[in-house]
Amino acid sequence: MLLFLEEHKDYLTYHKYTLLPGEIFFHSIIRHFSHGENDLIIKPSTTYCNWERLGVTLPVTFNSSDIEELSRQPDEKLFARKFDINIDDKILDLIDNIA
Repeated sequence: MLLFLEEHKDYLTYHKYTLLPGEIFFHSIIRHFSHGENDLIIKPSTTYCNWERLGVTLPVTFNSSDIEELSRQPDEKLFARKFDINIDDKILDLIDNIA
């Protein structure tokens, strides 16, 4: 990472005004190293996030009506994004009771 930043000083400048740089800064560098001659293998995310639902702000903010969707996720999905207790705090109790 440090070598990449040293060789690409414009990368830091670019992210100075990027919206939510913490969500893409390191991820983009890792993705860069996974292309080409590198043997870096990136495993799929362990976080479930729904970016496909129509008619809502994405990513989906899960609520109690989404408990079935969340419970159908494979065991590799250890986390889920995103929740808002001001919208629905019952979803977190439902998740606690799945196990």
